[in-house]
Parts: sequence; C-alpha cells; structure tokens
Amino acid sequence: MFDDDDDGVITFLPRRYVNKQLENLINDFRQEHDKLHSKQEQYKAEGGRVTELTRDLANLSDELDTVKTQMDERGNNMTDQGPLVKIKQAMTRLKAEIAQMELRIGVVQHTLLGSKIQSKKHMVNDMHRDPVNNEEWI
Repeated sequence: MFDDDDDGVITFLPRRYVNKQLENLINDFRQEHDKLHSKQEQYKAEGGRVTELTRDLANLSDELDTVKTQMDERGNNMTDQGPLVKIKQAMTRLKAEIAQMELRIGVVQHTLLGSKIQSKKHMVNDMHRDPVNNEEWI
C-alpha cells in the first residue's frame, strides 16, 4: 500500500485505494455543495422579493406621511381659535348695537307718547272753547 523510497519519503501507491477510502467524504461534499448552490439560488430569488417589498414599504410610508400631514392640517384648522374669537367679537358688537337701538326706540316712544298727550290736551282744550269768542267755556 505504501511505497518507501530510498530517500525515506512515503508515497501512496494506488490512487484507487485513496479514492475508495474518501468516497463517502467526497459524496458528502458534493451533496453539501449542491445544497449550497440551491440555497444561493433561493437567496437570489428572495433578494428580488425583498427589493420588491422594500419598494412597496417605501410607497406605503410616503402615503402614510401624506395622510399624516393632511390629518395634522385638519386638526390645526379645527383647533384654530381665530374664527371663534371673531364670531365672539361680532356677537359683542351686535349686543351693544341692540342695546343702543333699544334705548333709541325708548326715546322715540317717549317722544311719541308726549306728542300724543300734547295732541289730546289741545283737542280737549279746543272742545271746551267757544267757537265764536274763542274763549274757554269752563
């Protein structure tokens, strides 16, 4: 099986013997190599899928940001107190104007009532006068 040279170096005689001894290891290596190759192919295929899913995620993230921005704008519009303050100020002005108008109406009613009373006094006085002498009867 071994050949001993003159210089003391041992060499393998038949290669078949070595191949037969290592055949199981070689077969195991080939199987593992084939598994590695199939896993590498699977990795490449899944890498494309990962790229596609990453692109989808980026699109969804953009849409989410857009929706968040819109919701923030709506929320800011709803919590904006400016229009409400303007409405309250307008209501205060209207109440003041209504009070002023009611006062004017009261003054006009008082003046009108005074005029009616004066008119009735004159009418009563005219009824008690003598039409000929223009003197009072009573």
